[in-house]
Amino acid sequence: MTLGAGGHTDKVTRLIPLGGAQLINASVDKSIRVWNWSQGRSVRGMCGEAGLGRRGEVRSLALVPDQTQLLVGGFFDDQEKGLHPIRVYQWPAGTIQGLLHAHDRPVQSLAVSPAGDLLASGDQRGVVRLWRKEGDTFQHVAGLEAHTTSVTSLAFDPAVSGLLVSTSSDGSACLWQASSTGFRQK
Repeated sequence: MTLGAGGHTDKVTRLIPLGGAQLINASVDKSIRVWNWSQGRSVRGMCGEAGLGRRGEVRSLALVPDQTQLLVGGFFDDQEKGLHPIRVYQWPAGTIQGLLHAHDRPVQSLAVSPAGDLLASGDQRGVVRLWRKEGDTFQHVAGLEAHTTSVTSLAFDPAVSGLLVSTSSDGSACLWQASSTGFRQK
């Protein structure tokens, strides 16, 4: 099946299955869509702050395990080097709940730990950052220049607590041991 009716107008960058017949996906067309894949159509669209040029391109998504928050990363400044916060949305309402500031390059990848207590983010410069869940937000814990170029993927191992993997367009993959106080390479 090809999902196209009322769809994105540019490259799709991430998707998250929601269970049942729905999924969320993001695009560099500056939008997020919820799809009913069994019907092959978009049932909801969201647009965050968007500007001229690349400002507003959505590059990454993560949903906390209880599905109450959607985290969104991307190109959120007028320049590549600038302020590129992670947007935190209440889910499924879709209202902005806050911004997580630490990245100075577009956020390319996001991952939430299976317990929902940690968030990892990776940017276009190769920096991986770790965040700790505190109440309804995440607090920045640490950041490392993990790769020489853009972080392409992040994932927490569902079977090993705190085990994080990062990959990069430089061809490398790194294993990290993450906790609420920081992370170190394994």
